Amino acid sequence: MKDVFLSYRRKDAGTEGFLLFKDLTKDGYAVFFDHKSLGSGDFRENIEMYIKEADNFIVLLSKSSFDEKINNEDDVYRNEIRLALKHKKRIIGIMLESFPGFPENLPDDIAAIRNINCLKLYIGYYEAMYNRLTSGAFLPSPSVDSEQQAPSDEAINNSIPKELQQLAAMPADLKIQQTQLLLQIMKSFNDSEMCMRFYRYIDLFDRNRGIKDIPDYDGNIPTDLVTYLSFFETLYIIIGSKTIDLSVIDFAYRFRFFAGCNIPVMQKSELLPLGYQYPNIMSFYNIWCDYIVENYDHNVKCDSISEQIPLYENDLHKQYAAYTFAMKMGTPMKIRFLNRYLTWLNLTMKMLDEEDYDDCMALQQEMLNNIANNDERNIFEALTENEMRKSLRNEYCVGLYNGDKLVAQMNLLVNPDEKENLMLDLESELKNSDCAVLDYVVVHPELRGYSIQKTLLFVAECIAKNNNKQGICAVTSPENIYSIKNFLSQEYQIVETKPKYHSIRHYLLKSM
Repeated sequence: MKDVFLSYRRKDAGTEGFLLFKDLTKDGYAVFFDHKSLGSGDFRENIEMYIKEADNFIVLLSKSSFDEKINNEDDVYRNEIRLALKHKKRIIGIMLESFPGFPENLPDDIAAIRNINCLKLYIGYYEAMYNRLTSGAFLPSPSVDSEQQAPSDEAINNSIPKELQQLAAMPADLKIQQTQLLLQIMKSFNDSEMCMRFYRYIDLFDRNRGIKDIPDYDGNIPTDLVTYLSFFETLYIIIGSKTIDLSVIDFAYRFRFFAGCNIPVMQKSELLPLGYQYPNIMSFYNIWCDYIVENYDHNVKCDSISEQIPLYENDLHKQYAAYTFAMKMGTPMKIRFLNRYLTWLNLTMKMLDEEDYDDCMALQQEMLNNIANNDERNIFEALTENEMRKSLRNEYCVGLYNGDKLVAQMNLLVNPDEKENLMLDLESELKNSDCAVLDYVVVHPELRGYSIQKTLLFVAECIAKNNNKQGICAVTSPENIYSIKNFLSQEYQIVETKPKYHSIRHYLLKSM
Protein backbone atom coordinates (compact mmCIF):
# COMPACT_ATOMS: atom_id res chain seq x y z
CA MET A 1 0.00 0.00 0.00
CA LYS A 2 1.38 3.39 -1.01
CA ASP A 3 0.57 6.77 0.52
CA VAL A 4 1.62 8.73 -2.56
CA PHE A 5 1.93 8.16 -6.30
CA LEU A 6 4.38 10.68 -7.80
CA SER A 7 3.81 11.62 -11.45
CA TYR A 8 6.13 13.87 -13.50
CA ARG A 9 7.88 14.38 -16.82
CA ARG A 10 11.44 13.09 -16.62
CA LYS A 11 12.53 15.66 -19.21
CA ASP A 12 12.34 18.68 -16.92
CA ALA A 13 10.99 17.59 -13.52
CA GLY A 14 13.21 14.63 -12.66
CA THR A 15 15.34 16.48 -10.12
CA GLU A 16 12.33 17.90 -8.27
CA GLY A 17 10.66 14.48 -8.39
CA PHE A 18 13.64 12.81 -6.77
CA LEU A 19 13.88 15.52 -4.09
CA LEU A 20 10.25 14.93 -3.16
CA PHE A 21 10.70 11.17 -3.18
CA LYS A 22 13.69 11.36 -0.83
CA ASP A 23 12.06 13.81 1.59
CA LEU A 24 8.65 12.14 1.67
CA THR A 25 10.26 8.75 2.21
CA LYS A 26 12.43 10.16 5.01
CA ASP A 27 9.27 11.46 6.70
CA GLY A 28 7.57 8.07 6.66
CA TYR A 29 5.46 8.23 3.50
CA ALA A 30 5.30 5.18 1.24
CA VAL A 31 5.90 6.70 -2.20
CA PHE A 32 5.61 5.26 -5.70
CA PHE A 33 8.43 6.76 -7.76
CA ASP A 34 9.11 5.02 -11.05
CA HIS A 35 12.92 5.01 -10.73
CA LYS A 36 12.69 3.22 -7.37
CA SER A 37 9.30 1.54 -7.18
CA LEU A 38 8.43 -0.13 -10.50
CA GLY A 39 8.95 -3.86 -10.22
CA SER A 40 8.75 -6.61 -12.84
CA GLY A 41 5.65 -7.42 -14.86
CA ASP A 42 3.47 -5.47 -17.26
CA PHE A 43 4.34 -1.78 -17.00
CA ARG A 44 0.83 -0.39 -17.52
CA GLU A 45 -0.82 -2.91 -15.22
CA ASN A 46 1.67 -2.05 -12.48
CA ILE A 47 1.05 1.67 -12.95
CA GLU A 48 -2.70 1.27 -12.58
CA MET A 49 -2.30 -1.04 -9.59
CA TYR A 50 -0.12 1.48 -7.76
CA ILE A 51 -2.44 4.38 -8.56
CA LYS A 52 -5.46 2.41 -7.31
CA GLU A 53 -3.64 1.56 -4.09
CA ALA A 54 -2.31 5.06 -3.42
CA ASP A 55 -4.38 7.45 -1.33
CA ASN A 56 -2.77 10.54 -2.86
CA PHE A 57 -1.59 11.46 -6.35
CA ILE A 58 1.04 14.22 -6.65
CA VAL A 59 1.56 15.55 -10.16
CA LEU A 60 4.51 17.81 -10.94
CA LEU A 61 3.55 20.44 -13.52
CA SER A 62 6.51 21.58 -15.62
CA LYS A 63 7.13 23.29 -18.94
CA SER A 64 6.81 20.06 -20.92
CA SER A 65 3.86 18.60 -18.98
CA PHE A 66 1.28 19.40 -21.64
CA ASP A 67 3.38 19.63 -24.78
CA GLU A 68 2.45 17.78 -27.97
CA LYS A 69 2.96 14.35 -26.31
CA ILE A 70 -0.14 14.86 -24.16
CA ASN A 71 -2.33 14.31 -27.24
CA ASN A 72 -0.92 10.82 -27.68
CA GLU A 73 -3.19 8.23 -26.03
CA ASP A 74 -0.11 6.14 -25.24
CA ASP A 75 1.54 8.98 -23.31
CA VAL A 76 2.43 7.61 -19.85
CA TYR A 77 2.04 10.96 -18.07
CA ARG A 78 -1.43 11.47 -19.56
CA ASN A 79 -2.40 7.91 -18.64
CA GLU A 80 -1.32 8.41 -15.02
CA ILE A 81 -3.43 11.57 -14.70
CA ARG A 82 -6.38 9.83 -16.39
CA LEU A 83 -6.22 6.92 -13.95
CA ALA A 84 -5.94 9.23 -10.93
CA LEU A 85 -9.10 11.05 -12.06
CA LYS A 86 -10.86 7.81 -12.88
CA HIS A 87 -10.17 6.32 -9.44
CA LYS A 88 -11.05 9.60 -7.70
CA LYS A 89 -7.72 10.01 -5.94
CA ARG A 90 -6.80 13.04 -3.88
CA ILE A 91 -4.79 14.94 -6.51
CA ILE A 92 -2.24 17.58 -5.54
CA GLY A 93 -0.54 19.65 -8.21
CA ILE A 94 2.89 21.19 -7.74
CA MET A 95 3.61 23.90 -10.31
CA LEU A 96 7.31 24.33 -11.07
CA GLU A 97 8.62 27.76 -11.99
CA SER A 98 8.72 26.79 -15.67
CA PHE A 99 5.03 25.76 -15.81
CA PRO A 100 3.21 28.14 -18.20
CA GLY A 101 -0.31 27.24 -17.00
CA PHE A 102 -2.95 24.76 -18.11
CA PRO A 103 -3.70 24.88 -21.86
CA GLU A 104 -7.28 25.26 -23.00
CA ASN A 105 -7.31 22.25 -25.34
CA LEU A 106 -6.52 19.41 -22.96
CA PRO A 107 -7.80 15.94 -23.94
CA ASP A 108 -11.25 15.27 -22.50
CA ASP A 109 -10.11 12.39 -20.29
CA ILE A 110 -7.77 14.64 -18.30
CA ALA A 111 -9.43 18.06 -18.69
CA ALA A 112 -10.57 17.99 -15.04
CA ILE A 113 -6.93 18.33 -13.94
CA ARG A 114 -7.42 22.10 -14.25
CA ASN A 115 -9.60 22.04 -11.12
CA ILE A 116 -7.08 20.54 -8.69
CA ASN A 117 -5.50 22.31 -5.73
CA CYS A 118 -1.94 23.36 -6.54
CA LEU A 119 1.18 24.50 -4.72
CA LYS A 120 3.90 26.50 -6.42
CA LEU A 121 7.51 25.38 -6.18
CA TYR A 122 9.89 28.30 -6.32
CA ILE A 123 13.31 26.75 -6.15
CA GLY A 124 14.66 29.08 -3.49
CA TYR A 125 11.76 28.17 -1.20
CA TYR A 126 11.58 24.41 -1.64
CA GLU A 127 11.52 23.74 2.09
CA ALA A 128 8.62 26.14 2.66
CA MET A 129 6.62 24.46 -0.11
CA TYR A 130 7.44 21.03 1.30
CA ASN A 131 6.38 22.05 4.81
CA ARG A 132 3.07 23.35 3.44
CA LEU A 133 2.59 20.17 1.39
CA THR A 134 2.99 17.93 4.44
CA SER A 135 1.21 20.19 6.93
CA GLY A 136 -2.12 18.39 6.46
CA ALA A 137 -3.69 21.10 4.34
CA PHE A 138 -2.69 19.21 1.18
CA LEU A 139 -1.14 15.87 2.05
CA PRO A 140 -2.37 13.96 5.13
CA SER A 141 0.07 12.41 7.56
CA PRO A 142 1.62 9.09 6.47
CA SER A 143 -0.33 5.96 7.27
CA VAL A 144 0.38 4.60 10.78
CA ASP A 145 -0.31 1.44 12.75
CA SER A 146 -4.02 1.46 13.71
CA GLU A 147 -3.10 0.03 17.12
CA GLN A 148 -0.91 3.01 17.94
CA GLN A 149 -2.18 4.48 21.20
CA ALA A 150 -3.37 8.04 21.62
CA PRO A 151 -1.18 10.26 23.80
CA SER A 152 -1.87 10.02 27.53
CA ASP A 153 -3.20 12.90 29.62
CA GLU A 154 0.23 13.16 31.24
CA ALA A 155 1.86 13.51 27.82
CA ILE A 156 -0.62 16.22 26.87
CA ASN A 157 0.07 18.11 30.10
CA ASN A 158 3.81 17.81 29.51
CA SER A 159 3.35 19.40 26.07
CA ILE A 160 2.71 22.80 27.71
CA PRO A 161 5.63 25.01 26.65
CA LYS A 162 8.54 24.83 29.08
CA GLU A 163 8.66 28.63 29.13
CA LEU A 164 5.11 28.83 30.47
CA GLN A 165 5.89 26.19 33.04
CA GLN A 166 8.79 28.35 34.26
CA LEU A 167 6.52 31.38 34.48
CA ALA A 168 3.88 29.38 36.33
CA ALA A 169 6.48 28.23 38.89
CA MET A 170 7.46 31.79 39.87
CA PRO A 171 6.29 33.32 43.16
CA ALA A 172 2.93 35.04 42.76
CA ASP A 173 4.22 38.63 43.09
CA LEU A 174 7.05 38.05 40.62
CA LYS A 175 4.68 36.27 38.25
CA ILE A 176 2.32 39.26 38.27
CA GLN A 177 5.20 41.68 37.74
CA GLN A 178 6.62 39.71 34.82
CA THR A 179 3.20 39.27 33.23
CA GLN A 180 2.38 42.99 33.48
CA LEU A 181 5.70 43.93 31.91
CA LEU A 182 5.12 41.41 29.14
CA LEU A 183 1.71 42.96 28.43
CA GLN A 184 3.29 46.42 28.28
CA ILE A 185 5.92 45.16 25.83
CA MET A 186 3.25 43.58 23.65
CA LYS A 187 1.16 46.78 23.70
CA SER A 188 4.21 48.80 22.65
CA PHE A 189 4.79 46.48 19.69
CA ASN A 190 1.14 46.27 18.65
CA ASP A 191 0.65 50.05 18.85
CA SER A 192 3.54 50.70 16.47
CA GLU A 193 2.17 51.03 12.95
CA MET A 194 5.64 50.51 11.46
CA CYS A 195 6.40 47.41 13.55
CA MET A 196 3.04 45.86 12.72
CA ARG A 197 3.35 46.67 9.01
CA PHE A 198 6.69 44.88 8.78
CA TYR A 199 5.51 42.05 11.04
CA ARG A 200 2.52 41.42 8.74
CA TYR A 201 4.92 41.21 5.81
CA ILE A 202 7.15 38.73 7.68
CA ASP A 203 4.14 36.58 8.48
CA LEU A 204 2.97 36.69 4.85
CA PHE A 205 6.47 35.82 3.66
CA ASP A 206 6.73 32.84 6.00
CA ARG A 207 3.28 31.47 5.14
CA ASN A 208 3.55 31.86 1.37
CA ARG A 209 7.13 30.91 0.55
CA GLY A 210 7.09 28.36 -2.24
CA ILE A 211 3.32 28.61 -2.59
CA LYS A 212 2.78 31.87 -4.42
CA ASP A 213 4.63 35.01 -5.38
CA ILE A 214 5.83 37.16 -2.50
CA PRO A 215 5.30 40.83 -3.34
CA ASP A 216 7.99 43.37 -2.62
CA TYR A 217 7.68 45.05 0.75
CA ASP A 218 5.48 48.11 0.25
CA GLY A 219 6.27 49.84 3.55
CA ASN A 220 8.88 52.49 4.25
CA ILE A 221 12.40 51.15 3.85
CA PRO A 222 14.52 51.63 5.87
CA THR A 223 12.30 53.49 8.36
CA ASP A 224 10.05 50.51 9.18
CA LEU A 225 13.01 48.15 9.43
CA VAL A 226 14.97 50.45 11.73
CA THR A 227 11.90 50.91 13.94
CA TYR A 228 11.44 47.14 14.11
CA LEU A 229 15.06 46.62 15.12
CA SER A 230 14.88 49.48 17.63
CA PHE A 231 12.06 47.66 19.42
CA PHE A 232 14.31 44.63 19.87
CA GLU A 233 17.22 46.84 20.91
CA THR A 234 14.98 47.93 23.80
CA LEU A 235 13.95 44.36 24.49
CA TYR A 236 17.63 43.37 24.61
CA ILE A 237 18.26 45.97 27.33
CA ILE A 238 15.27 44.67 29.32
CA ILE A 239 16.61 41.11 29.05
CA GLY A 240 20.25 42.10 29.63
CA SER A 241 19.38 44.04 32.79
CA LYS A 242 17.48 40.96 34.04
CA THR A 243 14.31 43.03 34.35
CA ILE A 244 12.51 40.15 32.68
CA ASP A 245 13.69 36.63 31.95
CA LEU A 246 14.22 35.54 28.35
CA SER A 247 12.07 32.47 29.01
CA VAL A 248 9.06 34.74 29.59
CA ILE A 249 9.23 36.49 26.23
CA ASP A 250 10.59 33.56 24.20
CA PHE A 251 7.24 31.98 23.37
CA ALA A 252 5.69 35.34 22.38
CA TYR A 253 8.56 36.93 20.47
CA ARG A 254 10.80 34.20 19.08
CA PHE A 255 9.15 34.22 15.65
CA ARG A 256 8.98 38.01 15.48
CA PHE A 257 12.66 38.37 16.29
CA PHE A 258 14.26 35.58 14.27
CA ALA A 259 12.01 35.88 11.24
CA GLY A 260 12.64 39.63 11.30
CA CYS A 261 16.42 39.15 11.44
CA ASN A 262 16.51 36.32 8.92
CA ILE A 263 14.14 37.67 6.27
CA PRO A 264 16.14 38.66 3.15
CA VAL A 265 14.67 42.18 2.85
CA MET A 266 15.92 43.05 6.36
CA GLN A 267 19.34 41.55 5.77
CA LYS A 268 19.89 43.19 2.38
CA SER A 269 18.72 46.62 3.57
CA GLU A 270 20.15 46.80 7.10
CA LEU A 271 21.76 43.87 8.83
CA LEU A 272 24.41 42.81 6.31
CA PRO A 273 25.76 46.15 5.03
CA LEU A 274 25.17 47.98 8.32
CA GLY A 275 25.55 45.22 10.88
CA TYR A 276 28.25 47.14 12.75
CA GLN A 277 25.55 49.67 13.66
CA TYR A 278 23.46 46.97 15.37
CA PRO A 279 25.82 45.31 17.88
CA ASN A 280 22.98 44.73 20.36
CA ILE A 281 20.90 42.93 17.72
CA MET A 282 23.88 40.74 16.82
CA SER A 283 24.51 39.93 20.50
CA PHE A 284 20.83 39.32 21.17
CA TYR A 285 20.67 36.95 18.19
CA ASN A 286 23.52 34.83 19.51
CA ILE A 287 22.25 34.89 23.11
CA TRP A 288 18.79 33.80 21.99
CA CYS A 289 20.26 31.03 19.79
CA ASP A 290 22.23 29.73 22.77
CA TYR A 291 19.08 29.80 24.88
CA ILE A 292 17.17 27.74 22.28
CA VAL A 293 19.97 25.19 21.98
CA GLU A 294 20.34 24.90 25.75
CA ASN A 295 16.60 24.38 26.29
CA TYR A 296 15.92 22.16 23.28
CA ASP A 297 14.32 18.82 24.13
CA HIS A 298 16.41 16.27 22.24
CA ASN A 299 13.69 13.68 22.65
CA VAL A 300 11.53 15.65 20.21
CA LYS A 301 12.24 15.16 16.52
CA CYS A 302 13.27 18.35 14.72
CA ASP A 303 13.05 17.76 10.96
CA SER A 304 13.80 21.36 10.10
CA ILE A 305 15.92 23.76 12.08
CA SER A 306 13.33 26.42 11.19
CA GLU A 307 10.97 24.71 13.63
CA GLN A 308 13.21 26.10 16.38
CA ILE A 309 14.72 29.20 14.76
CA PRO A 310 12.40 30.73 12.13
CA LEU A 311 13.82 31.26 8.63
CA TYR A 312 17.09 29.66 9.72
CA GLU A 313 18.04 29.05 6.08
CA ASN A 314 19.07 32.75 6.20
CA ASP A 315 20.70 32.52 9.63
CA LEU A 316 21.91 36.02 10.49
CA HIS A 317 25.11 34.87 12.21
CA LYS A 318 26.34 32.90 9.18
CA GLN A 319 25.11 35.43 6.65
CA TYR A 320 26.76 38.39 8.39
CA ALA A 321 30.04 36.55 9.01
CA ALA A 322 30.17 35.35 5.39
CA TYR A 323 29.25 38.79 4.04
CA THR A 324 31.87 40.52 6.20
CA PHE A 325 34.49 37.97 5.18
CA ALA A 326 33.78 38.62 1.49
CA MET A 327 34.17 42.37 2.08
CA LYS A 328 37.50 41.88 3.92
CA MET A 329 39.05 38.91 2.18
CA GLY A 330 42.29 38.94 4.14
CA THR A 331 40.67 38.65 7.56
CA PRO A 332 39.75 35.15 8.88
CA MET A 333 36.24 34.90 10.34
CA LYS A 334 34.82 32.70 13.09
CA ILE A 335 31.51 31.17 12.01
CA ARG A 336 29.31 28.79 13.96
CA PHE A 337 26.93 26.35 12.30
CA LEU A 338 23.91 24.54 13.70
CA ASN A 339 22.47 21.25 12.46
CA ARG A 340 18.92 19.96 12.88
CA TYR A 341 19.94 18.20 16.09
CA LEU A 342 20.80 21.67 17.46
CA THR A 343 24.50 20.88 17.78
CA TRP A 344 26.97 23.73 17.35
CA LEU A 345 29.98 23.50 15.06
CA ASN A 346 32.56 26.32 15.30
CA LEU A 347 34.73 26.84 12.21
CA THR A 348 37.20 29.43 10.91
CA MET A 349 36.82 30.79 7.38
CA LYS A 350 39.98 31.97 5.64
CA MET A 351 41.49 32.58 2.22
CA LEU A 352 43.59 29.67 0.99
CA ASP A 353 46.92 29.94 -0.78
CA GLU A 354 49.70 27.60 -1.87
CA GLU A 355 50.75 27.00 1.74
CA ASP A 356 47.41 25.19 2.19
CA TYR A 357 48.01 22.88 -0.79
CA ASP A 358 48.59 19.72 1.30
CA ASP A 359 45.41 20.36 3.32
CA CYS A 360 43.43 20.83 0.09
CA MET A 361 44.68 17.60 -1.46
CA ALA A 362 44.05 15.68 1.78
CA LEU A 363 40.42 16.89 1.87
CA GLN A 364 39.97 16.01 -1.80
CA GLN A 365 41.28 12.49 -1.17
CA GLU A 366 38.83 12.02 1.71
CA MET A 367 36.03 13.06 -0.66
CA LEU A 368 37.14 10.48 -3.23
CA ASN A 369 37.40 7.76 -0.58
CA ASN A 370 33.83 8.47 0.50
CA ILE A 371 32.16 8.07 -2.91
CA ALA A 372 31.50 4.48 -3.95
CA ASN A 373 32.58 3.62 -7.51
CA ASN A 374 33.43 7.21 -8.34
CA ASP A 375 35.77 6.05 -11.13
CA GLU A 376 32.75 4.57 -12.92
CA ARG A 377 30.03 7.02 -11.87
CA ASN A 378 32.21 10.16 -12.00
CA ILE A 379 30.06 12.01 -9.48
CA PHE A 380 33.02 14.01 -8.17
CA GLU A 381 35.57 15.42 -10.63
CA ALA A 382 38.79 15.89 -8.66
CA LEU A 383 41.25 18.65 -9.48
CA THR A 384 44.72 17.67 -10.64
CA GLU A 385 47.73 18.81 -8.66
CA ASN A 386 48.45 21.51 -11.23
CA GLU A 387 44.83 22.70 -11.28
CA MET A 388 44.75 22.93 -7.49
CA ARG A 389 48.02 24.87 -7.34
CA LYS A 390 46.87 27.23 -10.10
CA SER A 391 43.61 27.98 -8.24
CA LEU A 392 45.39 28.55 -4.94
CA ARG A 393 47.84 30.87 -6.67
CA ASN A 394 45.48 32.88 -8.90
CA GLU A 395 41.85 32.51 -7.85
CA TYR A 396 39.52 33.10 -4.90
CA CYS A 397 39.89 29.95 -2.79
CA VAL A 398 38.01 29.93 0.52
CA GLY A 399 38.43 27.28 3.19
CA LEU A 400 36.75 26.39 6.47
CA TYR A 401 38.94 24.94 9.20
CA ASN A 402 37.90 22.91 12.21
CA GLY A 403 40.90 23.56 14.41
CA ASP A 404 43.87 22.83 12.15
CA LYS A 405 41.95 20.56 9.74
CA LEU A 406 40.50 21.82 6.46
CA VAL A 407 36.89 20.56 6.28
CA ALA A 408 35.41 22.56 3.38
CA GLN A 409 36.68 24.44 0.34
CA MET A 410 35.34 26.62 -2.47
CA ASN A 411 37.29 27.79 -5.55
CA LEU A 412 35.79 30.63 -7.58
CA LEU A 413 37.23 31.68 -10.94
CA VAL A 414 36.19 35.28 -11.49
CA ASN A 415 38.09 35.64 -14.77
CA PRO A 416 38.13 32.12 -16.23
CA ASP A 417 40.19 31.51 -19.35
CA GLU A 418 38.61 29.97 -22.44
CA LYS A 419 39.29 26.42 -21.26
CA GLU A 420 37.82 27.05 -17.80
CA ASN A 421 34.77 29.08 -18.85
CA LEU A 422 31.75 26.81 -18.48
CA MET A 423 29.51 29.44 -20.07
CA LEU A 424 31.11 28.74 -23.46
CA ASP A 425 29.68 25.21 -23.34
CA LEU A 426 26.11 26.52 -23.37
CA GLU A 427 24.07 26.51 -26.55
CA SER A 428 21.84 29.43 -25.61
CA GLU A 429 22.50 33.16 -25.71
CA LEU A 430 23.56 32.89 -22.06
CA LYS A 431 27.00 31.80 -23.26
CA ASN A 432 27.90 35.45 -23.81
CA SER A 433 27.25 36.43 -20.19
CA ASP A 434 30.18 37.64 -18.11
CA CYS A 435 29.96 35.12 -15.27
CA ALA A 436 32.30 33.75 -12.65
CA VAL A 437 32.80 29.98 -12.56
CA LEU A 438 32.36 27.97 -9.38
CA ASP A 439 35.09 25.49 -10.15
CA TYR A 440 35.13 23.48 -6.93
CA VAL A 441 33.12 23.19 -3.73
CA VAL A 442 33.50 20.35 -1.23
CA VAL A 443 32.42 19.67 2.36
CA HIS A 444 33.90 16.89 4.48
CA PRO A 445 31.40 13.97 4.53
CA GLU A 446 31.26 13.92 8.33
CA LEU A 447 30.11 17.57 8.49
CA ARG A 448 27.12 17.46 6.19
CA GLY A 449 23.84 18.76 7.54
CA TYR A 450 25.21 22.09 8.79
CA SER A 451 24.43 24.06 5.59
CA ILE A 452 28.15 24.64 5.06
CA GLN A 453 27.88 24.34 1.29
CA LYS A 454 25.09 26.95 1.22
CA THR A 455 27.31 29.34 3.16
CA LEU A 456 30.17 28.87 0.70
CA LEU A 457 27.75 29.52 -2.18
CA PHE A 458 26.73 32.76 -0.47
CA VAL A 459 30.38 33.80 -0.13
CA ALA A 460 30.89 33.05 -3.83
CA GLU A 461 27.89 35.23 -4.65
CA CYS A 462 29.29 38.14 -2.61
CA ILE A 463 32.70 37.84 -4.30
CA ALA A 464 31.13 37.70 -7.77
CA LYS A 465 29.08 40.82 -7.05
CA ASN A 466 32.18 42.63 -5.80
CA ASN A 467 33.79 41.82 -9.16
CA ASN A 468 30.74 43.08 -11.11
CA LYS A 469 29.92 39.67 -12.55
CA GLN A 470 26.53 38.98 -14.13
CA GLY A 471 26.24 35.60 -12.45
CA ILE A 472 27.94 32.36 -11.39
CA CYS A 473 28.02 29.14 -13.41
CA ALA A 474 28.66 25.66 -12.00
CA VAL A 475 28.24 22.04 -13.03
CA THR A 476 27.28 19.02 -10.98
CA SER A 477 26.35 15.40 -11.53
CA PRO A 478 22.59 14.65 -11.65
CA GLU A 479 23.35 11.90 -9.12
CA ASN A 480 24.63 14.44 -6.59
CA ILE A 481 21.09 15.14 -5.42
CA TYR A 482 21.96 16.88 -2.15
CA SER A 483 24.36 19.28 -3.84
CA ILE A 484 21.70 20.06 -6.46
CA LYS A 485 19.22 20.76 -3.68
CA ASN A 486 21.62 23.25 -2.11
CA PHE A 487 22.22 25.01 -5.43
CA LEU A 488 18.51 25.27 -6.14
CA SER A 489 17.80 26.62 -2.67
CA GLN A 490 20.30 29.42 -3.41
CA GLU A 491 18.32 30.34 -6.55
CA TYR A 492 20.55 28.64 -9.09
CA GLN A 493 18.69 27.31 -12.11
CA ILE A 494 19.47 24.23 -14.18
CA VAL A 495 19.92 25.78 -17.63
CA GLU A 496 21.26 22.79 -19.58
CA THR A 497 22.12 19.12 -19.10
CA LYS A 498 24.84 17.71 -21.32
CA PRO A 499 28.08 15.66 -21.36
CA LYS A 500 31.02 17.11 -19.41
CA TYR A 501 33.97 15.47 -17.66
CA HIS A 502 33.25 12.10 -19.31
CA SER A 503 29.66 11.95 -18.01
CA ILE A 504 26.39 13.89 -17.87
CA ARG A 505 26.34 17.17 -15.94
CA HIS A 506 23.73 19.73 -14.95
CA TYR A 507 24.80 23.28 -15.81
CA LEU A 508 23.60 25.60 -13.06
CA LEU A 509 23.44 29.37 -13.29
CA LYS A 510 22.85 32.00 -10.63
CA SER A 511 22.01 35.41 -12.09
CA MET A 512 22.96 38.52 -10.14
